[in-house]
Amino acid sequence: MIMITTRQIIDGAKSREVLAIFLFMLLAAGAMAAFKPQGIPIYIVSLLLIACAVSFLKKDSIRVAALLAIVLLSLFSIWSNGVKFGIDFSGG
Repeated sequence: MIMITTRQIIDGAKSREVLAIFLFMLLAAGAMAAFKPQGIPIYIVSLLLIACAVSFLKKDSIRVAALLAIVLLSLFSIWSNGVKFGIDFSGG
């Protein structure tokens, strides 16, 4: 059984690619907050750019960082815009 050590997690988090993904996520979240009417298109383009970056950079630490960035961007989008752009099970 292979275990990931804390040192490997810290080293992976310090890589430039991982930091760039999180910096891009913060910029995208800031743009979504600053330009609220265009928040959803900014969100979609950000998801596509992160997915394209991950498809070319095939390191596990980058894939995990991209997954976390997408989840955090999604949570920010739901927080700032509400669930009106997602699936609504309120019936009807």
